[in-house]
Amino acid sequence: MKRLVAAMLAVLLTCAVALSVQKTVRVKFPPGRTTVVLKGVAVGGEDAGVIYLLRARKGQQLIVHVTSPQKGRAAFSIHPPGGGLDVIEGARDVADWEGTLPKSGDYSIHVYPGGDDDSDTAFTLEVTVR
Repeated sequence: MKRLVAAMLAVLLTCAVALSVQKTVRVKFPPGRTTVVLKGVAVGGEDAGVIYLLRARKGQQLIVHVTSPQKGRAAFSIHPPGGGLDVIEGARDVADWEGTLPKSGDYSIHVYPGGDDDSDTAFTLEVTVR
C-alpha cells in the first residue's frame, strides 16, 4: 500500500512540474529570409505559455504578429536581453508589435492565451527582423 501511495504521489508531482514548465524555442530564420512563421499551442496562461528566444542586434527593426483560430485568444509580451520581468514598451499583452530594438542580445517573445481564458490556445506567430 505504501508503494502504491508513493508511486501515485510521484506521478502527481511529475505532472505538476510538467504543467508549470514553459516551453522554450530558439527562433531560426531560413537561409536568406528575414521572416519566420511559427505554429504552436500555448497552455495554461501567462505563466506557462511558449517562450521564443530571438537573437537580434541593437537598431534592428522587429515586427511580431500572433493570430489564433479563435480571434483574440493569443497574446504575447516581448522581454529585452537580460531584462528579467521587464517588457519592451508597448509590447505587453498584444497581438501586434513593431519597433526598433534598443540593444543587442536574446529577446524573449512570450506567447500565451489572451483574455480571461487560460485554456489551450493554438497560435501562429510571425516574426520579422530587418
